Amino acid sequence: MYAINSDIKENKLKSVYLLYGVEHYLVVNFRQKLLRAFCGTDVSSELEEDMNFASFKGKEISVTEMIQMSETLPFFAERRVILVEDSGLFSKDGDSLAEYLSEKPESTVFIFAEDAPDKRSRLFKAVEKIGHAAEFKVQDEATLKKWIGAEVAREGKKIPIRAVEALIER
Repeated sequence: MYAINSDIKENKLKSVYLLYGVEHYLVVNFRQKLLRAFCGTDVSSELEEDMNFASFKGKEISVTEMIQMSETLPFFAERRVILVEDSGLFSKDGDSLAEYLSEKPESTVFIFAEDAPDKRSRLFKAVEKIGHAAEFKVQDEATLKKWIGAEVAREGKKIPIRAVEALIER
């Protein structure tokens, strides 16, 4: 988490990110942060119509199609962003993509969002080598308290610690 925030803040973005783990809210939140950093917008109808953005979802996606899309140079933009969600490529059939990632165009960015990738897979190791793999685990109580306090403060409000604890308990 901190590494991705740092990459965005310092504008030192990597060309491959893998977001995974049981904290689905954080995976979605950081996917949105990365899309804003790379594309200037969230996943919306506006981004889906962007010719420099491609989204692949589900286990039936074609690695060949994904590679072909990434080979296309961006049109009037700095980068081509490819979002891959719930593909299962980190458990099987990801070897060809793992080989490709090291030789992909510099202008192409991959963002993967998966539930539970196999950390022994070639694709996972390739992502760690050239990009960043971020695991989002269940947050502890202290982290949740800080997060709730920060969210409330961002809205210009205050919240008593007992109310924070009640929220966490529920």
